[in-house]
Amino acid sequence: MELIKTANLLKPVNDYLYDNFVKGFNKFIQGKQVTENTVTDYFKFLKKSEYSPAYQKLAKVALKKAVKKTMPLDYMENEKLDVFFKSIKTDKQDLSVSETQVINKADLKKLIASSPERMGLFIRFMYNSGCRVSEMLNVKVKNCTLDKNAVFIQIIGKGRKQRTLTISLDLFDKIKTVFDSKDFLFQNPKSESGKFSRQYVSREINFYSLRAIQKNLSAHCLRHSRATHLLKDKEPIEAVSKFLGHANIITTLAIYSHNRIETNKILNTGV
Repeated sequence: MELIKTANLLKPVNDYLYDNFVKGFNKFIQGKQVTENTVTDYFKFLKKSEYSPAYQKLAKVALKKAVKKTMPLDYMENEKLDVFFKSIKTDKQDLSVSETQVINKADLKKLIASSPERMGLFIRFMYNSGCRVSEMLNVKVKNCTLDKNAVFIQIIGKGRKQRTLTISLDLFDKIKTVFDSKDFLFQNPKSESGKFSRQYVSREINFYSLRAIQKNLSAHCLRHSRATHLLKDKEPIEAVSKFLGHANIITTLAIYSHNRIETNKILNTGV
């Protein structure tokens, strides 16, 4: 079956990230008909050119959206299109976390103590909450609910998925005082938006980790470290997956579980 019978180009889908993939595909086919063969050839090209597994997976999503937008399909055609794109095999991504991406608790305390006060609060928040740096910087004061000795924070995480972070009331009060929180919890008075940039926080954490504990850590390593510590403390994998905001437990197992037999069993049974 021809995916699109009338077009030699795919229309953009009005998403900056996805549209870049659509442009790349259009450049590749050079005006040829968009068929199963041209799409398959494109993914063979991506593999041969050693594009990353993440790039290949995003390309699949983008091209399927673009095909559907370029030529609206009926129910049966949509079903066939979904089956076709599902049949395209991309390179597998190694999600596992290495030891170099995990900081032990002693080094964590040393890093916090050796960092400037504001940076120490960034580190404590990310480790305690297990959130991503972008999620932390988007936290607004109005989305924080105080309850006895804890503070519950509603965030919109990866994939527009809502979840709740929890930190201690003491940490929350300290952050509000030091950052003079108004709109954002981590208020940046030097920025028109009121926010710190993700690049700034990541760069500073890397700088102080190299200086304090001689480790080349990124901000995301704090999230990896908290998850690893929870698992070592015998926290159920289901609870850790929910804590991290993963879409499913398989993702958590692929990243953090060293029991590869268990991971493969779940993947193979489709649980």
